[in-house]
Amino acid sequence: MRLPSRWRRGRAAAWLAAALLASPAAIAQEDGKDVFHNYCSSCHGADGRAQTSPGHYYRIPDWTATDAVRKLSDEQIRTQIRTGKLRPDVFGMPAFRSLSDAQVDALIAFVRKLASK
Repeated sequence: MRLPSRWRRGRAAAWLAAALLASPAAIAQEDGKDVFHNYCSSCHGADGRAQTSPGHYYRIPDWTATDAVRKLSDEQIRTQIRTGKLRPDVFGMPAFRSLSDAQVDALIAFVRKLASK
């Protein structure tokens, strides 16, 4: 049975409204995933395990198997994102000053989710 066009439009409008009114946490989580994949995954890996060439070279810890992220406060992670994490023996993590505060907050939430797996 085919629905009348006015009902189909109504269902589409309801679906669009539901998508637009999705919880801010879900939207922030998706934004964090996008930010992570755009800026971080080349070294930290898509899953946070750092099974990448730079991950091995720089000895980046596996966030899913260590307490590396769990031991840090949100402010400490925010500082590392903003200022980088330079080490005297190797280049280290660059600073990402161009990210907005909302992007950094979403990134922290996503990193916490990766570390909790």
